[in-house]
Amino acid sequence: MEREQYWKEIVERLLAEAQGTDQEEDERWGKGQPAEPLPVELAEAQSRLRRLQQAKAELEREAQEGS
Repeated sequence: MEREQYWKEIVERLLAEAQGTDQEEDERWGKGQPAEPLPVELAEAQSRLRRLQQAKAELEREAQEGS
């Protein structure tokens, strides 16, 4: 039972720390916003990847319709 209590206290402490961090990030960045905005190069890379995936899907669709 001692071991169970130990882990229960650890989990409660970690959850409290996580909640505090979450609250701090909400105050700093706004509720529901990521902790830190994506760097421009990463945001642009993600945007390019989405466009490439959309173009690929469109080409595959056209190829299937043409067959």
